[in-house]
Amino acid sequence: MLKYILGMAVILVGLYFYPQIASSTGSPCEALESKMIAELPINIPDDSPFAMFANVMTNLSQGEIGEAVVANKYPNLPEPLGCAIGYYTFDKDDIEL
Repeated sequence: MLKYILGMAVILVGLYFYPQIASSTGSPCEALESKMIAELPINIPDDSPFAMFANVMTNLSQGEIGEAVVANKYPNLPEPLGCAIGYYTFDKDDIEL
């Protein structure tokens, strides 16, 4: 029984840290932001406000945008845990241009 509990703990810890490792960022919220930027549609004009916002977000934000995104979706969870869940449940079709 203890092996199964330890095995589940290892799996959950791995799922929590995978977004940071896969995207080479310092937190799950930064990983969520980088995933949101990476999955943007290609046909966004460079002069659109969304493209300018995306540029600012990649250069200046250190996880604050990711925290704000998940704060509304998962209000009862700590932001880093919500960001880790958001990393796996993010759908690029949710972005409205």
